[in-house]
Amino acid sequence: MTYEVLHGDCRTLMADMEGCSVDSIVTDPPYELTSARPGGRSPATQGKVMKGFMGMEWDGSGVAFDPETWAAALRVLKPGGWLVAFGGSRTYHRMACAIEDAGFEIRDQIMWIYGSGFPKGGLDDEGRGTCLKPAHEPIVLARKPLVGSAVANVAAFGTGKLNIDAARNGESGARNNGRQAGTNGIYGHIGATTPVDYGKGRWPANIVHDGSDEVLASFPAAPGQIADASASSAPRRDQNVYGALRAGRGEEASADSANAGAVGFQMRPGARRLDSGSAARFFYCAKASKADRDTGLQYHELIRIEATWEDVALNLRLRVDTAQSPP
Repeated sequence: MTYEVLHGDCRTLMADMEGCSVDSIVTDPPYELTSARPGGRSPATQGKVMKGFMGMEWDGSGVAFDPETWAAALRVLKPGGWLVAFGGSRTYHRMACAIEDAGFEIRDQIMWIYGSGFPKGGLDDEGRGTCLKPAHEPIVLARKPLVGSAVANVAAFGTGKLNIDAARNGESGARNNGRQAGTNGIYGHIGATTPVDYGKGRWPANIVHDGSDEVLASFPAAPGQIADASASSAPRRDQNVYGALRAGRGEEASADSANAGAVGFQMRPGARRLDSGSAARFFYCAKASKADRDTGLQYHELIRIEATWEDVALNLRLRVDTAQSPP
């Protein structure tokens, strides 16, 4: 895969881009953590750029709250193109409104949970403060409106759907020993079995975390998914969303149990999953490496190192695997 890093104001750069030419956008715009309310507390502050995160003026420009910013992004996206935008916990709502006002469909919110945050305020003599420790960032998952149905849009532009299989979380390594193809054997010979792969991993959730000790400690230990396996064909297609089913012992419900005398029955209800551990394994994403963080910055002076970094698996998985259609 080839790429090009462009440096500049995104609004200026997007103005020079061809319309309907981009598959997806992943962005981490300023969170607008300003010291004044939007619009200013008084006529004297209205319209002025207020200092935001760590006293930086770039975080108080209002660009993330401006529908015109997102309208520019909407113009360059193909129909059905996805937008993934990080936001601050107390300013996310204004960014989401601006994105929606620009013409996007808000499809979901992804919650990124991390343990590396630290409270920005102090305590008084009685142990009272004015803020909580930051431990999550909300992320907008939005989409440019489709042209026609989702199927027709994907056929025409290659965009519009999420690439779920490419973004699955984990791999249990489990394999079911076969699904029966053809006749069910009631009136004739039992058809050949086709191996079924239940080890693809879990359906990506709208919660992800950084794997830090603090976050992991908040998830209690839990066995593999215990929900019943369905005997009907329609629900059974998605029964491995939470992990592969475990073969039973004796009379225990099993993924390998089959009853050729009952139409559509491939396993006993209650089959358990193969994996174990806490529920944290459902949502883990690795941190970004230094090489990923510094891509495109080889000729720019490093001014300072931030206290936290965005999640590489989240960014890349959503940008390449989920938002963008496979080649």
